[in-house]
Amino acid sequence: MCEYNFDEIPNELMDREEPTSITLRELFKFDKVTKSYTKFDARARSTSKLLYRIPEHQRFPQWNKQQKLGLIDTVLRNYTMSGIVLSEKIVMKNGKMVKYYDIEDGQSRLSILQDFHACRFDLPTMMENESMTFDTLDLDIQNRFLDYKITKEIIKNKARSLEEYEDNIHEMFERLQGGKRLTDDDKYWNRNTSPLVDLAISIIKTYGYDFNITKITSSSKKKKGLTNICGLIGGILYGDPDINIPEKNIQYSPAFRHQLKNISKGINTDNKKLVFKFIDYYLNIIREMYSLFPKDKNEKNLDFKNNAKYINMIMIDYKINNNKNKDIWIDFFINIRANEKFLNSIYNNLSSTQSRANSRAAIYCRLNRVKEFYRDKAITSKEHGIVYTNIDY
Repeated sequence: MCEYNFDEIPNELMDREEPTSITLRELFKFDKVTKSYTKFDARARSTSKLLYRIPEHQRFPQWNKQQKLGLIDTVLRNYTMSGIVLSEKIVMKNGKMVKYYDIEDGQSRLSILQDFHACRFDLPTMMENESMTFDTLDLDIQNRFLDYKITKEIIKNKARSLEEYEDNIHEMFERLQGGKRLTDDDKYWNRNTSPLVDLAISIIKTYGYDFNITKITSSSKKKKGLTNICGLIGGILYGDPDINIPEKNIQYSPAFRHQLKNISKGINTDNKKLVFKFIDYYLNIIREMYSLFPKDKNEKNLDFKNNAKYINMIMIDYKINNNKNKDIWIDFFINIRANEKFLNSIYNNLSSTQSRANSRAAIYCRLNRVKEFYRDKAITSKEHGIVYTNIDY
């Protein structure tokens, strides 16, 4: 979330056309010969070459069945609904300037309405085992649906550069999402061309399997794991392990609001080497752990992408101890797998903040407890009630 200060009144950053109306008939114009939509196709997304498009940073619709039916009911009753906000884009095609419009707000509504128009879901009725699709509605009702008007507002570039215009669109998009809140994964994906997020996506492409992260593409409905890897990068590059330095921000937190200041910073070759060096160290711990203590057939994977549980504690130890405690972390993971009570009990007598938070101070509390345990397992376990299993491997 931005911190607003009105000591200086902000400049206008967008030109906005006077809002007009557009009908669903115009938006959902359909070519019966090619059997395709000609102005807007919610399913085309990144491959769309049509006049109205859904940009990559937009989420897939997350509405449940009742919300979808409520939207259809709104249209058929001719109730009002929020309109759509479009950003004007201009590209060169065959030597000519061509305009198209990205839908910055309202794409979920349009996508759901188009799904109904395309008979992709039914309207329930009181009759048993009977429902209605769009093409079974009476013609006058179909026309009532298609003639429904929504407000269309177009914004245009008033910034000094195309890059600044895109940044303003991203900022506007985040402010427009007043329905289901954007997740941090959504917010990072919205900035997917920034150096930090772009690097995170490339890491997931290469190491996603090791972190138990599904490959992320523009067509992925969920971008789970992106926040974790962005936090890993931010922690390695911008997190200071010195406990004596005042902590103004949560340096190791993967939360979007805490990494926002780092997202657009340039990442050079040396920076990337630092990131990949830690990833190799971390994943080698995991691989050696499984080599020493093989995985059972029905054993669930640990959440190795979890920053608070694993990554940040190992990361700070890696920074301050110059990779010297690898064997401790191998045994730490083995103990977690061997005894389900171990991970919670090792943090007994720490506060909930100390045992879960991503602040540097909280991470140190957990790290010091782990070190205390490995200096003398018997004494530390007795003092704090730590439950562990002696394992011969």
